[in-house]
Amino acid sequence: MVKAFNTDFIELQNVYKVTLKPGTDINNLIALLNGNEDVAYAERIPVYTIAAKPIDLDENKQWYFKTINMDNSWVNNVSPDFSRQKVIAIIDNGINYKHSDLQSSIAFNNGETAGDGIDNDTNGYIDDFVGWNVINNSGDASAIEIDPLLRDKDQYKTFGWHGTHVAGIAGASSNDGGIASLGVNNKIVCIKAAGVVDGELSDHKLYNINEAFRYAITRKVDIINCSFGSRNPSIVTQSIINEARSKGILVVAAAGNLKSDVPFYPAAYDNVIAVGATDREDKVWKFSNYGAFIDVMAPGHEIYSTVSTDVHSFGYLSGTSMAAPIVAAFAGLILSNEPDRVDQIEEIIKGGCDNIDAQNPDRINQMGAGRINVDKSFAYLLNIDNPTSVVEVKHQAFNIYPNPASSKVYIPFLEISPSGKPVYVEIFNLSGLQVVQQNIASQSEALSVSQLSQGVYQIVVTTADGINHQSRLVVSH
Repeated sequence: MVKAFNTDFIELQNVYKVTLKPGTDINNLIALLNGNEDVAYAERIPVYTIAAKPIDLDENKQWYFKTINMDNSWVNNVSPDFSRQKVIAIIDNGINYKHSDLQSSIAFNNGETAGDGIDNDTNGYIDDFVGWNVINNSGDASAIEIDPLLRDKDQYKTFGWHGTHVAGIAGASSNDGGIASLGVNNKIVCIKAAGVVDGELSDHKLYNINEAFRYAITRKVDIINCSFGSRNPSIVTQSIINEARSKGILVVAAAGNLKSDVPFYPAAYDNVIAVGATDREDKVWKFSNYGAFIDVMAPGHEIYSTVSTDVHSFGYLSGTSMAAPIVAAFAGLILSNEPDRVDQIEEIIKGGCDNIDAQNPDRINQMGAGRINVDKSFAYLLNIDNPTSVVEVKHQAFNIYPNPASSKVYIPFLEISPSGKPVYVEIFNLSGLQVVQQNIASQSEALSVSQLSQGVYQIVVTTADGINHQSRLVVSH
């Protein structure tokens, strides 16, 4: 029995890790300990599984950029600002950090001298120049250079596909002929939590997750991505996540691929953004979990990214594992522009989400705030500091964003007018008098309501085909 963590976080200071002899009745021991008045709790350390399923290749590449209103060409034209870099820890089954689309995105620990056997930066981890391997407590966190058992086997070519794929979604470099990431300023910390355990090799089961979180905290990352999970909750893991959050670190997690509303951890913990997966038609992906613990949805079907076969390989995977790093990358993009918004990131992301109830009538109220929308969230962000002057109080035919908003009202232009034709917008007071009229021709145009007096109003949007859409507002000053 050893003290589990060296930390100043009070929830974890009295946690001990117990290693038992083979054949011990663990469940009975846990029951006995939980019955002891001197023990706060006893629990088994969960083993987690990754949350992705491999699929065949196709030619549509990064289709989801358009879906979430983030044009790929826009991302490729953004020059990375190294003063704004945000670091995402990828806890997974290894990352091929020498991949051509990742090598410039790795957050190397420059306080460490690789391979000298010395903890140069005195952070408690020897030779953690690339990252950390919690399976064998080494600094080799790669996907393909750690397990000699794979050298002459076919698995060697595919081991680490998952972690490398997730890393590419979260932080692949732009303007290099490969793929782009939402987070053009994101850097990646590699944390490997799969490998040889008890003589057996596994690339889909993740162990020592608590130690992985602790390393991420030690490295002072900005975001931790968890594309894995378990149905078994852990008080210790929740406490570590609480510590991470207290230190300004966001945790984003996959909701799981069990087609269930049963909570999936770490996604279902407090202080975690839980992400479900959608497909190309904005339907909940057929294997994605759903339910009350979901915060947002993001594309997770046929996602194209880096893979570990060699340093120039790309491929497709599907799963909430893919949806989570899209949200993590988005969080990094927001923070790179607004570094002081860490406590508002979840609100900003949720505030811009698209309502996809119509595409998922059997999943209403089980998809969190909806499917993420980059443009809408940035519009929400622009107004977040102003006192609320416009609030939608009754959803009718469409949602208004930002919500709450400031003195401007944005309508979901592309949803109401998929053809891109201008729409005619009118605002009426309760007496039926028209008080605002305006043609809207793009998603970025807004209605000004600063001139309106306090009260309840009706917005009517008429399309080029003569179809009316309505929603109500409350204006307060």
